[in-house]
Amino acid sequence: MKLKLFPYPVRVEIYDGYYCGGIKTAAEDPLSDFINKNNGKYILYRKDLSVKPEGYFLEVTEKRVTVTSSDFRGALYGGLSVYKLYKLYNGKIPCLKIEDYPRVKARGVQVCFGQFDVGWNAARMKRLLKDFALSGINEVYLYLEWNFRLADIPFLPETGISESDMKEFVAYAKRYGITVIPQVNLLGHSKEILDLEIMREYKEGDSTFCPSNEKTLELAYRITDALCDIFPSPVIHVGGDEVGAYGVWDLCRKKREQGGALNIFFEYFGKIAKRLGSRGRKAGLWSDQILKLQKDSRFWINTDQELNFYEDNVKRLESIAENIVVYDWWYEGEYDESADFFRSLGVVYYACASTNGYVSSGADLNQMNNIYNLYAYAERAGASGELITDWMNVNGFVAEHCLLLIAAGAVLGWCGAENGFTKNQSYSEFLRYASEVYYGNEKVCYYMFYTGTDGELLSGLPEKCRGLTLRNDMFFQINPVFLYVAFGKEISEYSDFEKRISYAEKLYDKAGKPEFLDLPIIATRFILKKVAVMQEAFGYYNLAAKAQFYNKKEFEQNLCRCAEKLKGFLPQYDAPEKYIKNIYGKTGGDNLTYKRLLEQKKNLLRLIKYLGSDDIKKFPLPAVENLSEHFFSPFTDELFGTLTLNWQKQGKYSTASDYRKGYFYSPIKAQKIRNDYDE
Repeated sequence: MKLKLFPYPVRVEIYDGYYCGGIKTAAEDPLSDFINKNNGKYILYRKDLSVKPEGYFLEVTEKRVTVTSSDFRGALYGGLSVYKLYKLYNGKIPCLKIEDYPRVKARGVQVCFGQFDVGWNAARMKRLLKDFALSGINEVYLYLEWNFRLADIPFLPETGISESDMKEFVAYAKRYGITVIPQVNLLGHSKEILDLEIMREYKEGDSTFCPSNEKTLELAYRITDALCDIFPSPVIHVGGDEVGAYGVWDLCRKKREQGGALNIFFEYFGKIAKRLGSRGRKAGLWSDQILKLQKDSRFWINTDQELNFYEDNVKRLESIAENIVVYDWWYEGEYDESADFFRSLGVVYYACASTNGYVSSGADLNQMNNIYNLYAYAERAGASGELITDWMNVNGFVAEHCLLLIAAGAVLGWCGAENGFTKNQSYSEFLRYASEVYYGNEKVCYYMFYTGTDGELLSGLPEKCRGLTLRNDMFFQINPVFLYVAFGKEISEYSDFEKRISYAEKLYDKAGKPEFLDLPIIATRFILKKVAVMQEAFGYYNLAAKAQFYNKKEFEQNLCRCAEKLKGFLPQYDAPEKYIKNIYGKTGGDNLTYKRLLEQKKNLLRLIKYLGSDDIKKFPLPAVENLSEHFFSPFTDELFGTLTLNWQKQGKYSTASDYRKGYFYSPIKAQKIRNDYDE
């Protein structure tokens, strides 16, 4: 008999008989948070220093369950294996002996709390810690960005997580053997804080600190000192990724000319790392800027120019190596050159994969292949740890959607990528067991495959519309006509969509209707219905344009029909509105998502009102493309002008250089439309 358990143990022996006596737990045992029963027997915990770190021996007989370990985490993981067996075998655990221990020492997940307009939901974050522990995660990276408060820095946002919240979270995570590592951005990704007048002198770019400014360094010291007091973690992650511009303004220009931009990068973060080193900590840094030494062209810096200073900058990297940990992120799979590069220099580095939740409409379980490819090579190259990044909490998508992928990454680290899902347990077996443990129903994974980016539900849509476009049209784009203008013709060719959505709904029901996971169904139905309605509505609009100067009655009738068709779409907003209110209330997710959805609905009402006005009758009707941009660009600029996403580059009528240019048409009376038809 093959054992139902994840991660799959190093050694398993299964015997005849079962333990059916129930599990009793004491309050101090973390297992009591999973099994809270007063009947049954306590697990017998034994300590044996010969057991490998974080490892355990588990013995189940018909009379007793015994866990032997050398440390707290080993006892925890042994107890959690008992819980998973108890759940997967419906309380009837086979008699067995198990030996297990992790192959990768550091197995982390990033929780993207700080991006966008999110709120700290302590109860939800504690639930996530429990979920993470089940798969053997022992590090949680709390992505704060600038959404945190420190007593010593009064101009940080009042809505951010407080020092007491952070300390409480750290203490609670310790109960599950999890170290919490804070992530902040001390160079780039800092527009929110740099938009303050008090920060004017700190800026070098729109979202970038000037690293040569002593005030910047002083602020960085104050923040890292405070974080060291709150978080006992060995690493304080200070960012350093996707930096828009540095080395171009007065304080930095000369340094760049003499030693390249990386000279400035290493000098700045080297000082921060040295300061952290004096506190017994290391500075965590993302890899992309450092990899300019490998001619990585991902982000800004003239790489060819940087290579002129190659030897000097390699020495600078080596000089700070003892005080840093580099987080090398490659979300699309294997990248051996960077792993070999860091290994050759003796730099401690983590391999960082991703759930890719920020680019998909539902959990894409096929992303596991990319995670596997990255981890497999990284382990051969001697990576010190592995991290699953989870860039979400926005546009209706949260970590709860991707628990299976997060668990898969952790299992690969626990078992070793070469062993995980290949030697003892297939990926499909893992997904069934993990679905049962996390969602209470093994059929969840089948539903996810059907509704994922490459699944049957979306296969009738053009490829560029299968991912983030679905979510963005509901929760990011406040122009209700944009999707129709950009992709209407292609989406309208989707065949059998009602049949496929109905089948997805049946799978969802069979999976037990897991909370939040109906997003792909809601999004697909929303955009397909929208395109169908607008196709018919703007067909009437076209007939009105043809009759405008020849048949007044027909002109007005067709405008009225257009408006009525659009009005008939308004109830379709009910489902996404209910969904996003629920997810925001229960997770603290991005509040702007809800505001934008309501704004899109209001904009559709404004358009309907405009179609029945006298103003639209005075001039030749503009093309739908023109109408879309002229009518909605003022709202976009005024309300959400700073918000951009890469997906807009796909639009047939949009531009990658400046999204505000929209569809390349000059405005016509946009402000008058706003004044006259705003409710």
